[in-house]
Amino acid sequence: MNNPLFSDDFIFTQFCFNALRHYDNSHGIEYHYIGYMREGYGNIVSEKYTFTIKKGDFFYLPKHFRYRSYWNVGDNGIVHFDSYAFKSLPLQNNIMFEPQIISPFNAAIKLNKMLYRYKSVNLQSVGLFYQLLGILSEKMIYIPQGRKYHIVEKAEEYMHENIHCKAPDIARYCQTNQTELYEAFKLVRGHTPVTAKHKIIVKMACELLITTDMSIEEISTKLGFGNAAYFRKIFFEQTQKTPREFRKTASI
Repeated sequence: MNNPLFSDDFIFTQFCFNALRHYDNSHGIEYHYIGYMREGYGNIVSEKYTFTIKKGDFFYLPKHFRYRSYWNVGDNGIVHFDSYAFKSLPLQNNIMFEPQIISPFNAAIKLNKMLYRYKSVNLQSVGLFYQLLGILSEKMIYIPQGRKYHIVEKAEEYMHENIHCKAPDIARYCQTNQTELYEAFKLVRGHTPVTAKHKIIVKMACELLITTDMSIEEISTKLGFGNAAYFRKIFFEQTQKTPREFRKTASI
């Protein structure tokens, strides 16, 4: 069982299956991921990056990365890889890393073997994970983070915690003005802060639709929409389904 202290910040998993799998993460992932390929291989495809993960490779996928993945069985007829998801990347010098393959080396393989023994997220496994991340980061390709990347990351964190916020509130929290806020989002995410907020709210709506029996109107009010019709419009723009269709599909 995972320690509640870490439940929202880490997900440590071993994936194993015996047929081709395809995952569509074109809307962006919510965690950073470090992985280790044990059997089979995976293809990562995005607008900017395309690479193949082979048996024995470590790999890194950054938070908010938009891509599709295709996992193929190897000679043993299975796909098997370790996956370590984590919310924060606590490194100095204001850097961010590209999606990439990291060539294996003895120190990383040894730490990963120790980490693999744990079946839950707890103090010991998180400690081992950060040791692994620390030595892998020394081999990784990074991108210097400019001011606009910091603004977007800070703004999205604020929106998650303050779903009723307005653009002036976000700009003030990020210590910038609304013009620079919009410029930062267009550069980094390719859309406006309003769209970013809608994505966050619709994700919350999806969780409520799946896990509660609240009505569409109740969910709309809880998430700060003036009326249910506008909520339905935004929900459809993000998911191509009405809230009712989404709930029905999710319950099947």
